[in-house]
Amino acid sequence: MKSNVGDILLDAPLVQITLTWGQNPDDLDSHLIARLDDNTTLHVYYYSKGSLSSAPYANLDTDDTTSYGPEVTSISRLRQGTYRYSVRHYTGTGTIETSGAEVNLVIPSVGIYRFTPPVGQPNGTLIWRIVDIIVDSTGHVAAINPINDYVTGGDQSELLFP
Repeated sequence: MKSNVGDILLDAPLVQITLTWGQNPDDLDSHLIARLDDNTTLHVYYYSKGSLSSAPYANLDTDDTTSYGPEVTSISRLRQGTYRYSVRHYTGTGTIETSGAEVNLVIPSVGIYRFTPPVGQPNGTLIWRIVDIIVDSTGHVAAINPINDYVTGGDQSELLFP
């Protein structure tokens, strides 16, 4: 679907991922990381929000630091490789498991997927790895592979990468 706003032509995103959560922790962060088949990587998160109109063709709309969200990550152009979406507990009390977090992944003509944190978050883990999106050589989604586990690490952790 396309719409005109003034002189700007807007396309609906090819992928949209929405994170919401409760009051605690107050700051959960969206991370979209990809290893692309042309040997490049991308990392869209609060420090590097990206762009929908130029590389990396992915964008985080808002970094919510005061609870609830939403944080919406969109992709306007898919490139061959693996995209991974994860959530990191940045600040605040509580855990990802008890946060009431919900992630909705919408890929038109592919499906709508809903993820909630798995039970049994190990102590000291701050990252919820949620899903890998596999894109084929034609730029189409070939597979959605849920991960749904917890790992430890920071914003640049190798465990965030697919």
